[in-house]
Amino acid sequence: MKNPLKTIDNCVTDSVRVVLTGYNWFTGGDKYDLARDIHALVPLVYIIGGVISHSSGGVSAGLGGAVGTFLSRKYPRNNIARMEYLEGSIEESGMLSIELEEKRDFSKKKGYTVGTAGLPLECFGVHSLGLGFMAMCAREIVTSLPDNLPKRRNVFVRAKNEVTTWVKLLSQQPAL
Repeated sequence: MKNPLKTIDNCVTDSVRVVLTGYNWFTGGDKYDLARDIHALVPLVYIIGGVISHSSGGVSAGLGGAVGTFLSRKYPRNNIARMEYLEGSIEESGMLSIELEEKRDFSKKKGYTVGTAGLPLECFGVHSLGLGFMAMCAREIVTSLPDNLPKRRNVFVRAKNEVTTWVKLLSQQPAL
């Protein structure tokens, strides 16, 4: 019989990988860009969650915003930058990094821990903390993925290049 926790982990990892692939296709960013974008939105998510839980309105929004701002300060940004640096050095040298593997493992554990704490809060209507914890969970699980998609141009630049190539080809053909 398969371990149910491993099945949940595979499902979550595959779902995050699909989101990352869509993010990479649309914006051209890699997993660290996605993690930085989520990190920048965490305080806003806390405040939006506070507004959603209108039963305690302003108090919940203020508490959620304060906690979100406190929890998403400098450490996650430095951790994301350090992991990006370590992954770049692995690509250059071709050697594995124990520090990077430990950071990935810790990020995944922290993501699941924060997500597990956020689910009951969300179920009991404390949306300000629940949504923020879920955003932090997503940020940590994104950084824990072992694979990274290469950076590329965003979808609008690629579409513009395709259209200009198509127009050049049509202009080179003689008229009927």
